[in-house]
Amino acid sequence: MSQWWKSSFTIETDTYSCMEQYMMAEKARLFKDDKALKRILNNKSPKQIKELGRQVRGFDDGIWKKYSPSIILNGNLAKFQQDENLKHYLMETKGKILVEASPYDKIWGIGLSTDHDNVNNPLLWKGQNLLGFALMEVRDELIRICENEYKLDYKKNYITNMISNKGKRTMRDIILQKLKDIEKEHKIKILYAVESGSRGWGFESKDSDYDVRFIYIHKPDWYLSIKEKRDVVELPINDLLDINGWDLRKTLVLFRKVECARE
Repeated sequence: MSQWWKSSFTIETDTYSCMEQYMMAEKARLFKDDKALKRILNNKSPKQIKELGRQVRGFDDGIWKKYSPSIILNGNLAKFQQDENLKHYLMETKGKILVEASPYDKIWGIGLSTDHDNVNNPLLWKGQNLLGFALMEVRDELIRICENEYKLDYKKNYITNMISNKGKRTMRDIILQKLKDIEKEHKIKILYAVESGSRGWGFESKDSDYDVRFIYIHKPDWYLSIKEKRDVVELPINDLLDINGWDLRKTLVLFRKVECARE
């Protein structure tokens, strides 16, 4: 569960080798240090990445304290969702208190070593244990999401239900219906959707799921707000479907970044 544990995961367009890399990359983004961000993303050593994170220019401790807990929570949720072995390992700790037992870390850890007499007494910890609390929150969310995952053959039951309710349908019909449901639930308009992943590239196996990526827009009023809003739609991944999309504005910004990088 360590931040340095090598387990790759993807968030938006970037793939991270470990949580330390994601955390330091978000730190660089938060303080708009593009040079530090590039160095962090191009490095695979957790120790070196940590040191690069310390060199981020414009760092403000108050701002970091405000946003870092959410960064840790978001990154760990993606990490454990995308690694089946780690996901099971974390969920099996249900009911237990998780800690970062480090005598040197009084923010993310408890400020005590594993063999300290007070390690099992939260009232006597010398640190805030922010990482431990984040992991417990991620664990609870995974348990909620996966509550019925192992009771059902999702792929078989999902398709069977769709066919029995609507008559004989193709997988294309099922996906199109799901996209319509997403439009209704999120109050968006999907402009473009495409098949991705192994099936999109033509090297799928019989067990491959269906990866769908789409671009969407909100109603005009959504874009008039000065508040930062979530600009992606991400559905929990299951054995059948992996569907997520980007808002049009986010898509164009990412395209622009790619073009700038090519110049």
